[in-house]
Amino acid sequence: MMLVGQSVGRRVTRDVLDGAFGKDKYKPVVVSQEAGDLLVFWVRGTRRKERLSVLDAYKVALRSRIRLESLEKARKKKGLK
Repeated sequence: MMLVGQSVGRRVTRDVLDGAFGKDKYKPVVVSQEAGDLLVFWVRGTRRKERLSVLDAYKVALRSRIRLESLEKARKKKGLK
């Protein structure tokens, strides 16, 4: 039985942040799913948390894939000319 507000699961990324993230560089990101369809991200060893709904995360992933496909299509078209 899960209580409201408890984390469903927690995972740590295998890769770490690159040097563009200041004092958080070279640290892994922790991802947790909370009740209410929220994803919570934070850098391991910090208290700063960023929350994002699952639907918003899906929209970001979808837009990212569409942009990538559009760029690939434009590169192919430019290469043919």
